[in-house]
Amino acid sequence: MRPGWLEVGRVAAALHCPPSLLDGLAAHGMFPAAREGMVPSAGVALALRARPWLKRLDTPMCGRELDACVGVSVPMPPDLSFDMAGRSYCVLWRALDAMWSKFGDVPADMAAASAGTQDSLL
Repeated sequence: MRPGWLEVGRVAAALHCPPSLLDGLAAHGMFPAAREGMVPSAGVALALRARPWLKRLDTPMCGRELDACVGVSVPMPPDLSFDMAGRSYCVLWRALDAMWSKFGDVPADMAAASAGTQDSLL
């Protein structure tokens, strides 16, 4: 353990998402990049302040809630969603992961909304 650094596994567990999602967030400039399995604690704090929706990664949301939470259009993955009360819901981290694996990159509106690069989160 190094002062000022957090283990990727613990950060992922605290955010209720798989560690691979943190890599995706970092690749899209929304989270600090991991180095040797650790992320800078100051970068994590900054990312959580800049993107409060990171604290809701495990929350099931309908399409409208996904868009409102992240601030851009997040497609509802039909194979990962479930129906409840006449609406389709998906857990936020699953929707983001599916979007990135489908499109290979973050849509332009999300890139503009991300407000910063991973270098600014160090």
